[in-house]
Amino acid sequence: MKALKILFFFIFLTLLSQVETKAQFSGTGNDQVYQSAIQLEYLTQIPTYHSDMPLDCMVGYIVMDSLSRNEYGVPIFDFIEGTSIDTIKVVARYLYSVCDYNPTLLRSYINTLRDSFPGPTFKSSPSNTYYKTQQEISKRINEFGKDFAFLIVSHYILRIRVDSVVVGVDTTFNETMNWVNVASTVLEKIKGIYLPENCHYDNNKINNAILDSYQCLLFGYPFEAKTGPRDEVYEYPPGIIRTVVKGEEYFVFLEHISMQKGTDYIHPVYKFEQSGGLFKIENENVLDPSNFWGLGTQPSIEDFRNNLNDKISIIKHWWIP
Repeated sequence: MKALKILFFFIFLTLLSQVETKAQFSGTGNDQVYQSAIQLEYLTQIPTYHSDMPLDCMVGYIVMDSLSRNEYGVPIFDFIEGTSIDTIKVVARYLYSVCDYNPTLLRSYINTLRDSFPGPTFKSSPSNTYYKTQQEISKRINEFGKDFAFLIVSHYILRIRVDSVVVGVDTTFNETMNWVNVASTVLEKIKGIYLPENCHYDNNKINNAILDSYQCLLFGYPFEAKTGPRDEVYEYPPGIIRTVVKGEEYFVFLEHISMQKGTDYIHPVYKFEQSGGLFKIENENVLDPSNFWGLGTQPSIEDFRNNLNDKISIIKHWWIP
């Protein structure tokens, strides 16, 4: 029975990967450029399996699909509130694998699933369950572990080199804010085996040519966005998200954000710690101003990478004690 409850809960935790925010556009005045949007594929068959999927990834999709086709209703909400952290960790193991394999496929799957079971048939609609799940995760984040939560929530964990930085104007929904668009070359993948093909930008605006679409990534964020946790007493002064610099390298923690139905963009996960998910590499050291990872404020690249991989290994082995 306990194992069945874990499976029931899995789909709700996967909704943590969906966050609604403002859409990303960039440009100069009236000449806005639609830069880094990702068009989510509408899947003709769900769940969609691939021969190179890890077993945990396949299990995760099977569970999500099975739960979406059945009516569980209110008891699942009660279960979310009452389940143990150990149980949540087991669920998070499968969530990690589903996202690690291909974040864009996961987002496409959820988008397709929502349309495939409209109305009351689709009881696990993300629009109905996301906030409840987020509330419970946030409420128990210290018990779960902020470092592990950071790894679970992030869709991509990458080492990148910045190829260009453009500060444009975002006027989405008739609001105006300065927005930073970053074009980068991916040098190393910690999480996110398959990258989205979102390098379809205007070279005249970016002024940079990406040679290999499978090694490039575009992402963006509001200029001077606040970093750090929102709902607790700060353990350190809150920061301002850094404006990355062309030619420099970073370890970045990124997530898909829903722009509109069927369209995402990529944004730093900036609410966990002071660097805003953008850890600059300087003189072969990684700058961690708030010592979030417990390695000091300037660990070596090797120590930083090994620490991430060690924690990811722990996630992949979570099970019921």
